[in-house]
Amino acid sequence: MKRGIGDLPDSIHHIFVARFDALPEDVRRFLRLAAVYGIRFDINIIRKAFYKNRKINNLVMYAQEKGIISEEVSGQYIFRDRLLREAIYSSLTFKYLEEVHRKIAKTIERKSIMSDNDVFLLFGHFYNAGMKRKAMLYGNKALKLAEYLTSYEKVLDIVDKLLGLYNKNSKKYVELLLKKATALYNLGRIVEATEVYDYIISRIGGGYLRAWALYKSAYLLSLEGKREEAEKRLKDAIRAGKKNKRILAMSYLNLGIIYEKNTPEKAMHYFE
Repeated sequence: MKRGIGDLPDSIHHIFVARFDALPEDVRRFLRLAAVYGIRFDINIIRKAFYKNRKINNLVMYAQEKGIISEEVSGQYIFRDRLLREAIYSSLTFKYLEEVHRKIAKTIERKSIMSDNDVFLLFGHFYNAGMKRKAMLYGNKALKLAEYLTSYEKVLDIVDKLLGLYNKNSKKYVELLLKKATALYNLGRIVEATEVYDYIISRIGGGYLRAWALYKSAYLLSLEGKREEAEKRLKDAIRAGKKNKRILAMSYLNLGIIYEKNTPEKAMHYFE
């Protein structure tokens, strides 16, 4: 699994490391844990997971006084400098990161009432902890939630991570690719969406998933004015999805729309 923030330029990294190293060790430990949680973090989760519910107000106040963190709402804090948080995170070992992500995830999972944001957090932390089954469980829940919220950038992020967890030959893998293509389309990234559909079509010989990819790619081709290519794909979709009434209906409908202006008699044939 791919983890980490990304590489900061050495000059910037050294500046932040020097600033961080000047802090007391107990504050540095606290900030390492907070940095793994994220740019925003819940102080109560940090306290329960790593301090056995002991009060850590002194550490929080010190970091606030130094201008490193600030409180957004009760118990919820944010790093005031994103680059400092990234410098702290990138200095940590994979072993340390996996262990801290795991403890944070387990602590969030024990909450009696879970928010939508907790679902996203659980996926991210279990994923970065290398816990595949839990990551798949909460990843699929997070994906459904992101789709419901029409948060397509988040959908793409979740799908790209989930694709790395599933077998490329599995039905689920193809379903995730279809969701990726849909998200790309909704973000206006038509060329990339078409490439994903083409990839699916090249990998699957038949069945519902191939039919759906053919139908959706035909729609994109029709938007580009490529009528003949769109028609061919719609007919292929009809053949591949002959047992699926929804695909058949939509494919015939779109064939009719393609010919409605220039060849109305052909359009009527498809509409009927």
